[in-house]
Amino acid sequence: MTTWIAAMSAIVLINLLGTMALSVVVNHRIKQLEDDATRAYCRDRALSDAITNLNRRMNHHLGLTPSEAPNAEEASHIDELLRDHTPRSKQ
Repeated sequence: MTTWIAAMSAIVLINLLGTMALSVVVNHRIKQLEDDATRAYCRDRALSDAITNLNRRMNHHLGLTPSEAPNAEEASHIDELLRDHTPRSKQ
């Protein structure tokens, strides 16, 4: 009976240690994914701001008023073209 209790205790301890190790690995991976998502969001936001500023400067340089600037549909088309021509490793 004592052997059986010792064996079951050992199995429970091994399961507990395995669960803790898996939890640490999963939490580390989640943190990495969150960091990657934050960097991607910041990069996309910076790219969007840069494109907006570039459009404003070009329109100002060309003497266009804001009403002659690309509308939402044209801007969406420009974004699609940029997305289509951006290498997968950069996205």
